[in-house]
Amino acid sequence: MCLHEIRILNFQDAYKLNKEDAESAAKLLDEYLKYGYTADVIQKAKEENLEVKSSLVRLVKNGSSCNPRLFRIMLDLAKENQKPVVAVQEAFDRD
Repeated sequence: MCLHEIRILNFQDAYKLNKEDAESAAKLLDEYLKYGYTADVIQKAKEENLEVKSSLVRLVKNGSSCNPRLFRIMLDLAKENQKPVVAVQEAFDRD
């Protein structure tokens, strides 16, 4: 079993997701939380009165640790980061 499959299984188990939703969450986190993402996640978590360290952020992203609040914050940030990319793609599609 590869690491990706283990990660998907961990997401399913920890967050009670079906396989499709777990794969979608992993893809969203991988594509839209890029280099330096831990600082953004930590800042957003602080705004929501959740103190975390970068090591925990990385562990949650790779499925090695479970923290539902942090997982939700990370998904929300990934979705926010996705919006400008989608807007640019749509602008190119119109041209």
